[in-house]
Parts: sequence; C-alpha cells; structure tokens
Amino acid sequence: MKYVYGIIPVNGAEYDYDTLAFAAPDGRFELVRDGDVAAVVSESAIAGFTDLPRGDLMRYLARHQEAIEEIMDYSTVLPVKFGTLLESDDQVRTLLNLGHDDFQRTAKMIGSAVEFDVAVTWDPADVFAAIANEPEIAAFKEQLAALPPEESLRGRMAIGQLVKTRFDERRTQLRDELVNELTHAVSQWQLNPVMDDSMVANVACLVSDSQLSALEHKVYELDERHGDRLQFRLVGPLPAYSFASVEARLVQPRDLQAACELLQLSDPASTPEQVKHAFYQQARVVHPDVAGDDPAALSQFVRVTEAYRLMSAVAQQMPAFPLGGDNAPRILWRVGGGGG
Repeated sequence: MKYVYGIIPVNGAEYDYDTLAFAAPDGRFELVRDGDVAAVVSESAIAGFTDLPRGDLMRYLARHQEAIEEIMDYSTVLPVKFGTLLESDDQVRTLLNLGHDDFQRTAKMIGSAVEFDVAVTWDPADVFAAIANEPEIAAFKEQLAALPPEESLRGRMAIGQLVKTRFDERRTQLRDELVNELTHAVSQWQLNPVMDDSMVANVACLVSDSQLSALEHKVYELDERHGDRLQFRLVGPLPAYSFASVEARLVQPRDLQAACELLQLSDPASTPEQVKHAFYQQARVVHPDVAGDDPAALSQFVRVTEAYRLMSAVAQQMPAFPLGGDNAPRILWRVGGGGG
C-alpha cells in the first residue's frame, strides 16, 4: 500500500527529504510523478487508520502533520488528508491524472504563501453571567419565583434557551467585527468551525511574506484593545490545510452497486439531480421525522444517507470517474479546504 502525504508541482528538481515518512518501515519518502505534478508517498506498514486506538491515532496524526511540514520546506504542497492509502503507484498516478488541472491551479494560487490561523477565545461563564443579568432576563427570573413549580420549570428552560440565543448572537456579532479587521491584512481567508463555547472565532489566513507583518501587527493591536476580555493566538506557519487539502478514496465496484440498490438507481452514471431525487424518495419513508423512533428505519436512513453521499460525489466527478465493466476500484477525489 502507498501512503500519500501531499501533492506538489514538479519543477525538474529532485527532493531529498529527511526521514519523516512515518508510515514507512524505513521512513523514506518517494515521489510518484505524472507530468508536472507529483505525489509524495511512502510504503505503508499500517493497513488502515479507521480502527486504531485513539492514542495511536492522535500520535500518527501529529507525525503526518510533521511530514507535510517537512515537505513544505522544499515546495508548495497540497496536503493530503490523514490516513489516505492507495494500492499502488499506478493508482497514485491515476489520482494525479484525474486531478491534474485542479492540483496545478491550486498550487499556483497558493504559491509561496502559508497558512496562519487566528484563534480568539473568551470565558463563556462570564458572558453567560452578563447576559443572565440583563434587565429583561433578570425581570423574567423574578416573575418565575411566584409561579407553581411546573410552570417555573418551563420558564427556567425558556430562559436558558433565550440566554443561549443571546450568547450565540453576541458571539456572531463579535466574530464578524474581528474578521472584518483581521482580513484587511490578508488577501485570502476563511472561517473554520469553532470547537466549543470558549471560542469566538477561528480564522484561517493564507499569508504571503509581505502580509505576515501586517497580520501580526493587527493581532497584537486587537489583543491590546480587548485586554482580558478576549485572548488571541496566532498559529503558524502551517501548510494550507484550510485552502488546499486533497481528499482521495478508493471505491470498490461492490460499494457502487450497494449504493445504487439502496437508492434504487438503475445506472451508477446518474446525474446529481437524479441522485438527489432518488435520495428524497427513500428518505420520505425512513427519515426519523416520518418513521419515528423505529431502530430499523433509523439504521436504514443512515445507510441511505451514506449511499447518497457516495453517489453524489461520483455524479459530481463525472465523466472523470470511469465506470467501465472491469472490477477494478475507482478513485474519488476533491481538492479544497478541509483540514489535516
């Protein structure tokens, strides 16, 4: 098996990476080329990553990221999603061939820029307390004291929902104000999901050498302005995980056949509209809103949803996704934001 770390543009140079290919017994990288793009790969002593214990998984993820950062020292790199395994060099070349134009375009867009992430946090307990003491909510709480226990309980639940709504509104407004200031310093950025209530914003910025000083200055200025109310953290340089991550997966013919059967599709080479229509037809019967708490229906809904995702990806990749009569696996791929 070939473990795929990243995809790079080829400029005629050979690369002498340090020994960081964690999946390989000897720790050595290899380059698999197809024209003017190449994949950085290694042999893999690990057969798969889906069923590993959490401790092993997190350790391998950290080493995967170290390997991509090593590649970044030599070249523009499109990071490949952690755990990506293909069966042979030929399959790697097929991936490079299928995605060639997108890989080249994305590598050109990134150039020598790197990713810096701006994480902004606050103390959610302080924010919740401040909202709970607002006059409207404080008055509502006083009214509850005179109500019977059952009505008081419903009222407290309503207050909790109102406080959470106000919390989310306040966070969204503050996030938008911060993003408006931060993104004056960079040309490309995107919002990444926040992890929990302690995080206000998680902004990924694609930063060139000429922009880094302005971004650092802006983060420092915002940190000074907001004092102890907000905490700012600038993380980087990183490979462009949020802008150029590559996902690739093998799809076996039997998986296509099973997905078509679940969706009652007569042809795997269906259009996105046909796949969506087939999913809606099945979801009308097994969706939890219709079937209620029936465990069998819920299990079927999960399978139908997974089949829909697979066939939607296949439909979007047509005609590059070959559906010939042989039993060889196919490769689904995409390039875009997505993380390590």
